[in-house]
Amino acid sequence: MISRTDADSSAARSGTLLWIALPAILLALTVVVVRVGWLQIKGDPRLAYHGAGKGVTLVRDAPRGDLLDRRGRALATSRFVYQPIADPELIPRPADTWIMRVSESLDTPPEEIGVPVAEALAHNDALRRSGTDDDSGPARPSTTWRERAQTIIDTFMARVNAGQATPLQAIREDLSVHSPRRYLPIGNAVDQATATSIKEHRIPGLFFERRAARTTIESEDVYGLAPLIGKVGVDENGRLGAERFLHSRLEGEPSRVRLVRDARGRSLWMQRGENESGERGEDIRLSVDIVIQRIAWEELWRGVRDADAAGGRIVVTDPRSGELLAMLDVVRDVHAEAYAWPDKEAPVTPGERLWAEEASSGHRFQTILQSPKGSEPALRRQRCLTDAYEPGSTFKSFIWASGYDMGLMPEHETLTTTNPYRTPYGRLLADVTRKTGHTWDQVLERSSNIGMAILSERMSFGELHEIVDRFHFGERTGIGLRNESPGLVTPLSRWGNYSQTSVAIGQEVAVTPLQMVQAFACFAQPRGSEGVMPRLSMLARRPGYDGADLVERVISAEAASRARGVMVRIVESMDAKMKRRFPGDPEPRYVLFGKSGTAEIPLIPPPGKRRPRGARGYYTDQYNSSFIAGGPYEDPRLIVLCVIDDPGPGRVRQREYYGSDVAGPVVRRVFERVLPYLGVEPSPGTDDAETGERPATIASRAPTRTMSETNER
Repeated sequence: MISRTDADSSAARSGTLLWIALPAILLALTVVVVRVGWLQIKGDPRLAYHGAGKGVTLVRDAPRGDLLDRRGRALATSRFVYQPIADPELIPRPADTWIMRVSESLDTPPEEIGVPVAEALAHNDALRRSGTDDDSGPARPSTTWRERAQTIIDTFMARVNAGQATPLQAIREDLSVHSPRRYLPIGNAVDQATATSIKEHRIPGLFFERRAARTTIESEDVYGLAPLIGKVGVDENGRLGAERFLHSRLEGEPSRVRLVRDARGRSLWMQRGENESGERGEDIRLSVDIVIQRIAWEELWRGVRDADAAGGRIVVTDPRSGELLAMLDVVRDVHAEAYAWPDKEAPVTPGERLWAEEASSGHRFQTILQSPKGSEPALRRQRCLTDAYEPGSTFKSFIWASGYDMGLMPEHETLTTTNPYRTPYGRLLADVTRKTGHTWDQVLERSSNIGMAILSERMSFGELHEIVDRFHFGERTGIGLRNESPGLVTPLSRWGNYSQTSVAIGQEVAVTPLQMVQAFACFAQPRGSEGVMPRLSMLARRPGYDGADLVERVISAEAASRARGVMVRIVESMDAKMKRRFPGDPEPRYVLFGKSGTAEIPLIPPPGKRRPRGARGYYTDQYNSSFIAGGPYEDPRLIVLCVIDDPGPGRVRQREYYGSDVAGPVVRRVFERVLPYLGVEPSPGTDDAETGERPATIASRAPTRTMSETNER
């Protein structure tokens, strides 16, 4: 029995120990709290390793901006889809039931699911049987992992050293052969609602991957817009066309969320201040108009078929702003032979000259470089951008107007010439319209080669070369699309008498349709602004844009106005021909001004080839026939250029292959359909005009015209 004295003594000792231990406990707790606070504020580099991997940043892509036409209609838009992914290693065996279940869920034929799944299962089973796969399976590896790795390396190096594959190809093939397949896209992508519904069934081995999908208005390139819109890759990066040119603006800013996880990977909390909200890409309006593009496509195809041509190109622009409203080209299957180009290094054979002479008549050769058969619409060549051609007589308008500016064409001078005409250096030239006298206005109206040659004789080499440079021929328009050709202009160092005459009549110079419509805009400006040239753009201009920041004066307003007045009569002559050939077409409602041209197609060998010995520099009886026009005359709103590539032999035999015969009707019909769509009133004095009586000619300031056949050559 414990006495009262002993109990009191024990209680006293306990109290003493408590008072001794309490400060120590409080001190320890204080040290822990301070240390935790210190680690929270300053941290310790030694703990970085233990914290590594415990946080993760989740990135969620933002939608790519839409491409719109000038009126806000969608050309290309992005949406998120969910791609079904199968993991063959998690598919229960036998796989028949799984395949049927997934097929029903995805509304996909069983064979489209079953074939790739069966191949993946067979591949993985073969790996396990051979002992190549490290995963557990019915058979255990018969060799160590080091031996298997060495075998893979030896095979890889042998294939690379033998030149059978590049290192990257060999790595990919080795990974494909020696690794189990765990990632297998199956079926078509589905929307979020469908993916969520399928997930609720908890099908083993089936997952969904969120992807961005780009859809365009024309998956089959119905109206030729696909090459202009372009293409994006699987990573949503712009690869071609406007998608590439405008990628930095279309690309969205992804959102980022920083999470901290525990040792088992479970989310604990979000890091404060480390979350970034995403931003959708910018919607961009292109200058093209879907309706104008469709009209141009319909009329171009009609013109190509009427001419039995191998192809055609058309460009429609707004001359005030330089906006590209429509651009497309078409290629048609015709019975044409492939030209027999000799290899560049091949020796000349005895029969080569004979073949070249025999091929110079009675043959229709392929003259258009085409895209590979079956290629995606966006990958097709945009020939308005890439393929230069000799413009022929359409080029004369620029030289004529510049000569007027230089004072080389006296007002009352009449040129007395013989036909053919021999230049001072001995070259013979001829006009289709055989006239012995021309005023300077008639030189342009009749498209006289002789008159243009005389004009070029009054210029120095440097002056004519400077005119070509001033209109930016020989350089890219900078519209923003890849593979644009700069055309071809003979450098001044190689310029001679022959170049001086040839360039003045539209030969020995190669241009693209884009360069032509850009330069021709100097004739199509409002009253008082004639002679200025805006730079082309494929972006819709802002409201109220006056073009002042992207224009330059290339000729005087007086010269541009004078040329415009003369070119009205060229269109009137073309309209008269068109009325005889197409009596069912309605009467024109708009007065236009324009110029036609017809040029032989140059015989240009492809890379690595040469022209046969004895062959002339052009294909025989194969032409590029073109017509360019602006209108309406009183207040130009459009420029339209049409190039008909290689009109058929029948049209050539009938002498109906000129630009005014095959390309002019296309241009006229496009104007007659597009201008009403834009709300433009008919020209004064035409049948549809509400008021006013049409004067003898809308270009009353120009001299009296002579209705004559235009010299297209």
